[in-house]
Amino acid sequence: MLTLVFSQLVSSLVFQWGEVTGDDDGLVSIWPAKWLPDTTAYYYCTLAVGGILILRHTTHSPFGYALRATRDSARQAEATGINIKNVQWMAFVIAGALAELAGELFVFSKGSIFHDELSISKSFDALIVVFLGGVKTLSGAVVGAAFMKSVKDWLTRMEYWRLILSLLIIAVVIIALDGTVGSLRKLGERIGLIREEESMR
Repeated sequence: MLTLVFSQLVSSLVFQWGEVTGDDDGLVSIWPAKWLPDTTAYYYCTLAVGGILILRHTTHSPFGYALRATRDSARQAEATGINIKNVQWMAFVIAGALAELAGELFVFSKGSIFHDELSISKSFDALIVVFLGGVKTLSGAVVGAAFMKSVKDWLTRMEYWRLILSLLIIAVVIIALDGTVGSLRKLGERIGLIREEESMR
């Protein structure tokens, strides 16, 4: 909630600081360097720099295991010698840096940016994407974003699409608490266990 409040403060600042942000006209004609105009190069740059590969490497590093231990049980993590505050601050810095990189890539992809990108609806869209895909998975954000985009494009043709989308999200969260990726992973593990039990018999 504090993050959402802070984002609204930043949104108000951006809206009122028209001399820098361009007011309602926004900032236009912002394009990447000449070596990155091709869509294929831009895709791989986004894949690597945007955080997926970096996050995957980080989560399987000692820092990633310390971060997971801190998330699951702060007391047990501290008892094993992990400096919880340092781990949390480092995670905050990494998340902020990756968010900043994602923002730059987003601006380059469109060539412009406007203050409405900091609206409360955009913040909620990010949370919905994570919940739909799965909170504790790296691929959850990608799957959630693809699902959200495809469903939203289809539902916007209806009159009460916001209501239908809200009910769909609530249903997914209630039925699949771990998100799409997490639920499929658990289903795969259960099927694997059933097959193992059958083979042992």
